[in-house]
Amino acid sequence: MIVAFVFMLVVAAGCSSPQPMSTTASGLIPPLGYKEQILADAMAGLVYEEDRVVLDPFGAVERPRWGEGELRSKLDEAWRLLNAGRTIAAIRAFTDAVLVAPHEAECYEGLGRALVLKNRTREALAAFLTAIDYQPDRVSAKLAAGNMMQRIGRLEEAIETWNAVLDLDPANGSAHSRLAAGYYLAGDPQRSAVHLEQAEVFGADVPEQLRDLLVTGEPARAGVRTGSPEGTESVTIGPQVRVNVTGTSGRANETTSVSGTGSALEAVSGWNDYRESGFIRNGIGVTLDGGVTWTDQLLRSPVGHQCDVEGDPMTAYDARTGTFWAGGIAFCGGGGPYLARKDPGSDLFDPAVLVYEDGGTDKAWAAAGPRPGIPDSTRLYVAYNYGLQYSDDLGDTWSAIKNLAGGVGFLPRIGPGGELYISYWDGWSGFKMQRSLDGGATVSSPITIATFMDGWDVGDAVQIPGDFRVPSIGSISVDPGDGTLYAVYHDTTSIVGDEYNVDLYFTRSTDQGETWSTPWVINGDSDPPRDQFFPWIEVDASGRLHLLFLDTRNTTQLDTDSSAFIDAFYAISDDGGESWTEFRLTPSSFDSAVTGPGGGQFIGDYLGLGIGENHIYPVYPSTQNGINQIFSHEIVSAGAALFTDGFESGETDAWWFATP
Repeated sequence: MIVAFVFMLVVAAGCSSPQPMSTTASGLIPPLGYKEQILADAMAGLVYEEDRVVLDPFGAVERPRWGEGELRSKLDEAWRLLNAGRTIAAIRAFTDAVLVAPHEAECYEGLGRALVLKNRTREALAAFLTAIDYQPDRVSAKLAAGNMMQRIGRLEEAIETWNAVLDLDPANGSAHSRLAAGYYLAGDPQRSAVHLEQAEVFGADVPEQLRDLLVTGEPARAGVRTGSPEGTESVTIGPQVRVNVTGTSGRANETTSVSGTGSALEAVSGWNDYRESGFIRNGIGVTLDGGVTWTDQLLRSPVGHQCDVEGDPMTAYDARTGTFWAGGIAFCGGGGPYLARKDPGSDLFDPAVLVYEDGGTDKAWAAAGPRPGIPDSTRLYVAYNYGLQYSDDLGDTWSAIKNLAGGVGFLPRIGPGGELYISYWDGWSGFKMQRSLDGGATVSSPITIATFMDGWDVGDAVQIPGDFRVPSIGSISVDPGDGTLYAVYHDTTSIVGDEYNVDLYFTRSTDQGETWSTPWVINGDSDPPRDQFFPWIEVDASGRLHLLFLDTRNTTQLDTDSSAFIDAFYAISDDGGESWTEFRLTPSSFDSAVTGPGGGQFIGDYLGLGIGENHIYPVYPSTQNGINQIFSHEIVSAGAALFTDGFESGETDAWWFATP
């Protein structure tokens, strides 16, 4: 039976899109918000059936009137828009191309590639398969179709499709790479080894941990021990503290957190806040006493640019001035990413400043640090789907956009010499990074941090229980002393029967991201193993690594269960990630079934972890009180004696001691 995808009723539209809700006589329902509406408008004119795209016979969209020979220039413009991060505009452009030339395979493939970045996996698959129907030897569309099949759990079909790629192009390294991972997950290590060898011959990126898996059946693993609820000799764990203290009647999710070296007792957190019925706001928490107590507030976009939906929180801190920033994205026609500044010691923010005005912007993160070669300077960066911008006046004015590669979840980090690193998920099978050594004036070509074994979707993950989004964004951090880069992400290690085992993988680079170590697993687990996801990593001034993640190990559950029981975990490493001590933060496993409107599920797309000298601020959601709320802890790390004057003078009055 042919099933049409009614895309206008699907709420999730791109990574990190918070979900608005409205009240009706039947309860809370998700309305068609601004982001969903502009996506629906961009897709209008076509019907997405199961594995097929056709012209909408009842559509009111008028077919474009392009002159003879105009198709090529229009397609070139569509690809340019896609490569510049203007995904919504690219979808509209490719849709128009299909309406004009419904038998042209390139139109459908371009449309599919744009839809991938807007959480439209099934519609993207339909577009790729339609492209193949019109051009059976179109290798790139076949490879993409296989990737989409893996994402939605159709692994056998994905393997068949990738093999069809090799029938047309035996030297296609990407197909060999996907077959190496796919065959291993399907329980055929012999075929996996053959394709891994071929992928390497043809220079394709491969999941590096696959070599260990083929030799031993297990990836390399860090030593992991369980810490006591109160902590160990490395850290003390304070009690769970509510962060969104005044938003008692609404949901909250999707967190961020930052602290700094100027005052270990001061931190800022953020989250999507639903306390105002029918609207989403940017909730901000401030602590001035090391996380013992928090105050919260709603941080609005600038007047004239305010929207019904303002979320996707981000935070940043500047060590030179002690300045904090918090902000997010306003999702409407006059909206865009915005940031507000907070002076050290204050619990109030200045009015927010719009970074860029455009309703198609999505998921921004920020970072602040010195410009390269100018240690007594501050450059504030914001990275998002459109590209990179910076400010040299603490956020009052902003540079033009520097385009980045296409992807999702651009996370800027700054090294000790002002080096800029921006990690992101390329929307396919790559956890990647771009680097700038000149303050953002130029950026490198994409560098692969790691290649995923599995196919990950922005939407509901077949690998994990429940019905909520699990994008594989990953995170990176930089050692402020020696500049070592650390990265962590979640991926599937094995499939036993129908059950996926998802783990946290860790890798590091000592050459400014040029090369990365073979990833290894850094989490503990249950027997049989369950799933760990949404990792966030930070490095403190002493080089210790701190990790926050979500975990399903404490409840017996299946991947097909309609909801998931989840815990938040914190872990610390004193040896560069070789060994870790884990601490369960949640008092009991929370249920994903009560995280969304009307019984839906949405726990957010990422977590937040702030580091302030010897204080650590994990910020995470939990439904333990029957509604999704935000929590933290006062975590204090033991530290060695340091010199407050910045010199090894030996004078005892220049020492301070970080004590639990």
